[in-house]
Amino acid sequence: VGSVQGQDGVWVGVEWDDPTRGKHDGSHDGKRYFDCTNASDSEAGTHQPASFLRVHKIKPSISFAAAIKRKYLDGKGAVSMKGGGKGPDNTETEADEKRAYVQSANGRKIEIELCLKKDEDPIAALLALDRLYLPDEQVADAGPPGEAARCGVAADALKILDLGGNLFCDWHSIKRFGEE
Repeated sequence: VGSVQGQDGVWVGVEWDDPTRGKHDGSHDGKRYFDCTNASDSEAGTHQPASFLRVHKIKPSISFAAAIKRKYLDGKGAVSMKGGGKGPDNTETEADEKRAYVQSANGRKIEIELCLKKDEDPIAALLALDRLYLPDEQVADAGPPGEAARCGVAADALKILDLGGNLFCDWHSIKRFGEE
């Protein structure tokens, strides 16, 4: 973490699990910033296992319960997921990233929202959910033992649990959801 010669801002050096994903080998313009363990053949240009990323592009992983709180309850009981949209360069704006979507069978993004009736308890609304969509929410695990079970969702009522595109590193992490 730090500056990179000839570049503005703070950068983070990352070595990818997939060595074909990167653009660098831990160096930039001839200056070495870090060593890669997967650097085999990087001199020949066949593997570039690392990248330099801007700090604001790094999103920390969170637990299952934290993802539910952030997506469905964030701050004011229920999340109002309106606003945002595409910026001038056709990328998602910060407000758009806070919106909740599911993908339809034909690939279209459909916005979803947890709707509460006036004075409805948001925890009671969570208990009534039969579908929980948390794709691409940086979920890495179920959290400490028992945390997923206490997250406010009635697991026996769930028919759909979408955890696609998250950060699970092994099947044991996923298995814990069923156990709790």
